[in-house]
Amino acid sequence: MKEEWDIYGVCKCGWCEEAPFGRLVHIHKEVCPECGTHKSEWTLKTRKWIPKHKIIIKGHWEDKESK
Repeated sequence: MKEEWDIYGVCKCGWCEEAPFGRLVHIHKEVCPECGTHKSEWTLKTRKWIPKHKIIIKGHWEDKESK
């Protein structure tokens, strides 16, 4: 599991997917698979996954502060 900063499209429900080239248009999903919100309403965030005790499925997202 990589532990580096990447740009993600983040839905208001919390679901996210990596945004290739840092743009929502490059995400192939048109709507959030969890709540159905269209991707035009998602926000872009720079974040990384912090695993808990080296277990990939448990952990949390850390967002980089905007400047």
